[in-house]
Formats: sequence, structure tokens, C-alpha cells
Amino acid sequence: MTQLYPVVGSVRADDKCYGLYELNYQSPGNKGFHRYQIIVVPIGEQLYEYRRDMGLASKWKALQFRIPGAIRDEDTGKVEFVHTVGELMEIADELRAMPSPVHEPRNFKQEYVDHFEKIRKGRKGQQQFAITKHYVKN
Repeated sequence: MTQLYPVVGSVRADDKCYGLYELNYQSPGNKGFHRYQIIVVPIGEQLYEYRRDMGLASKWKALQFRIPGAIRDEDTGKVEFVHTVGELMEIADELRAMPSPVHEPRNFKQEYVDHFEKIRKGRKGQQQFAITKHYVKN
């Protein structure tokens, strides 16, 4: 779940960045789900959020993602910023361009039958060979 932060009106590429997220949320006015780019930056001791509406979620083929830009020490609570807004935006562009993995629905009934067929053939001394296919949606 995304934590709520006060809002900031703009960010610069050279600002330190706590994280960049691209997530699908219901748009204001219930006009469908939109993809939002959420950038969390520090101003003083407080974290602030900049949110950009990227349009309908259905037009984005890339999966939703979260990119951390800082490391928090669990013992001391101190945060070390290791990326800028510009760096995380470049990473986000690369992630968005990558094809999403496609998983074919599994046929559990057929897998069950195949499992016992393999055992039956193994008892008769027959060898089993399997060919697997991996699909990537473009």
C-alpha cells in the first residue's frame, strides 16, 4: 500500500529521490483506472509526493512497478539517498519499454493425467522427453 505524503507541485531531475512508482488507481470522478507516476522527494526533513496522470491504465502494456531511490537503515532510521529523480525516470522508461511476461493458463487436469502417464511409462522402461515453450508477448 502506498503511504500518503503531502503534495508538491513539481520536481526537478537533479532532486534527491526516495522512490518512483507507476501504479494504476481509480481516477478522480470514477472515470476508469489511470496509470500514475508517483515520485517521492525529500524537502527538508519531510517526504513529499509529486503525482503525474499518465492516462488510461489500459494503454500501458508494462506491469506496474516501484523503484527505490534511497536506503533506510533499520536500526537508526537514517535514510541515504542514492538516486535522483532524473536517474529513476530513466530507469522507469527502460522498464516501461520491456515486454511483460505472459503466462499461459495452466491446465491442471491435463497435468494430472500427464503425471500419472509418466509414472506408468516409467514402469515399462520407456523414456520420457518433454518440450517446453516459453512465450513472450510483444
